[in-house]
Amino acid sequence: MTKHLTMLLAAVLFCVLLVSVSQQRPVTVSGADAATTKPAPKPKPKRKSQFPNPAEEKELLEFLRKSRRDFYNSLMAQKKTSDRRYQGTLKFAWQWYKRYRSLDAAVRTEVDREQKARLEISKVLGKMKNATSEGDRKKLRSDLARLAGVQFDAQMKITKYKLDQTSNQLSRLRKELNNRQADRKKIVAQRVEEWLKATTKPVKPKSSDKKK
Repeated sequence: MTKHLTMLLAAVLFCVLLVSVSQQRPVTVSGADAATTKPAPKPKPKRKSQFPNPAEEKELLEFLRKSRRDFYNSLMAQKKTSDRRYQGTLKFAWQWYKRYRSLDAAVRTEVDREQKARLEISKVLGKMKNATSEGDRKKLRSDLARLAGVQFDAQMKITKYKLDQTSNQLSRLRKELNNRQADRKKIVAQRVEEWLKATTKPVKPKSSDKKK
């Protein structure tokens, strides 16, 4: 349910952002005039690489080695057997790490707790498959319940953080919308000036009189 709630919030935020952007976009001039007065295209900004550079890769691997040891070992195994698989996993890990670094320190702690609990739950479930005595299974069930509680609490705090972030973003967008409404007259006048300027043909300078 937490996952579905997070996806729903992300979709709502995306729609709000899309509406905000569309409101700010000026109407383009159509027809022949637009073709003749179309400004020179601006150079496209360089697309940021989704792969880390050597220094960033070193930073990422050091983090994984200390905090995500199992994942780090799997990544190193891929590096030895298939560079293509290694690069693909590295790309995924780098994108995740950038988002992780942007979180508040308290939220990163909860993310770490949730990840650790998930790994420990997996190990306990593996032990339960091989448990032979009822005493062992009872202890493992107790461990499983404790870890499930730890994971649940961490997930709730992470979800609350995401809700707060979404609420703050919506508040900023609402404030921006109100400000634009207050500046309606000014914005409309600026747009009219821009459109008129775009449709006005430049006056050709008169040629100087020829010397007699």
